[in-house]
Amino acid sequence: MTQFADDAAVGGDSVEDTTVATEAVVDTPVEATPEKSEEISDIDSMYPDDQPKESQDDDGDDTGEQQTNEDDEPAEVIEAPASLNADEKTQFAQLDPKAQRLLADVEARRNSQVTAATTKAANAQREAESRAAMADAQAKAVYSQQLRAVVESIKLPDAPDPALAYSDPASYVAQKAHYDSAQAELSQFMQEVEQIGGEASSTVDQAFVDARDRALMAIPEIQNEETRTGFFDKAFEAAEKIGLDRSQIDHATADELKALRTIYDDQQDAKLWREHKAAKDAARRNPNGQFKPTRQLPPVTIKPGTSSGKSGQPISMEKMLYPND
Repeated sequence: MTQFADDAAVGGDSVEDTTVATEAVVDTPVEATPEKSEEISDIDSMYPDDQPKESQDDDGDDTGEQQTNEDDEPAEVIEAPASLNADEKTQFAQLDPKAQRLLADVEARRNSQVTAATTKAANAQREAESRAAMADAQAKAVYSQQLRAVVESIKLPDAPDPALAYSDPASYVAQKAHYDSAQAELSQFMQEVEQIGGEASSTVDQAFVDARDRALMAIPEIQNEETRTGFFDKAFEAAEKIGLDRSQIDHATADELKALRTIYDDQQDAKLWREHKAAKDAARRNPNGQFKPTRQLPPVTIKPGTSSGKSGQPISMEKMLYPND
């Protein structure tokens, strides 16, 4: 009986323990394994429409706010081209922005091309007028020289003898009047010739200056106002160094001024080379002014029929003449 009672007591403890363990298992929450969570995520990706609508509503609200912000931004205002009249500008304002941009770009390009063509034509006209003026001035200069030759060939009457005034006063007065009249006509003619020559010379000089200025303005360094003064200063400095006076520089062409500008750069390069050479020579000299001795390499002699390489193998004459064979 005692043994049975002990066994029953032992059995009762085990039942109670089992009940407690069962309750612990029931109360403990079941955690999802990684495999099941991956399966759930795969299902969500396969059926996106089955997601909770709350997130969709949130996304929809964000999109609406973004669309509202974009609508609030002011549209780009494209100004109508200046070449359009009032009615055309009204129609332009009713066009789509893309069409307005296209039309504005086309008009801007057309205006640029027209301006370039007009400028080119104006330059060509000025150049033609300058050439014509120079040709006319040169012709006048030649004509002036011819008139001078004619004047020199004119022989004026001799002045009357003063003694004739005592013997025949009337003849003296007549001859003196004729002489004075011829002298006055010749003097007036010479003044006209000189005037023609002076005008021709001035026209030639002005035409030369205009042509030179147009050629100079084609140089980028002169087109820029910041470097224009430096260009002429360097050209004049180079001209003075080679012995040109101011009058020769004033009558220099555009190509000659460009050449003087290039000479200045060459002079500066030569100056830098001389300074570099002087510094290099100074480094090679001893304190007493003599050059430091340089290491001399032993002379290399090559015997006929031998190679200059490391192998020292003889090379035949045929091999030297026909190395590719």
